[in-house]
Amino acid sequence: MAVNICMKDIRALHQLALERPLTDIGIFLTSYCNLASKMCSYWKEREHGVSYDRVLSLLEEARSLGATRFHPFGTEIFTREDTLDILSYAETIGFQEINVVSNGNLLLDEQRIEWLATLRTLCISISLDGPRSYSRVYLVSME
Repeated sequence: MAVNICMKDIRALHQLALERPLTDIGIFLTSYCNLASKMCSYWKEREHGVSYDRVLSLLEEARSLGATRFHPFGTEIFTREDTLDILSYAETIGFQEINVVSNGNLLLDEQRIEWLATLRTLCISISLDGPRSYSRVYLVSME
């Protein structure tokens, strides 16, 4: 849907935003990373984002407003100790799609993979960056 709004009419823009249904929520979890990629300097900030309790309340509020997709983001969200609990909570309260981007290195733990496999709404995208000589590809089947 394309909408043309003159920036002079900021009230119309606000009204349009209020009338549009909420479908997605993205919450910043962390800028910590287990890698130090040359192509990314964001990991240097090294701070966690929204607190655990605040993440849960934001998820609840978003669900009550109709959101069905959750996009936790940051550099490597699996460096945060409560990430698995957050993902599980999102599914428990009814999010139908949880989209995560990871470098995959922290997913090599068998126990973590088995736990993640229990989340039926989880979709993990693996980001592969770096020189070819350092590249390794892991194919993980959740079946």
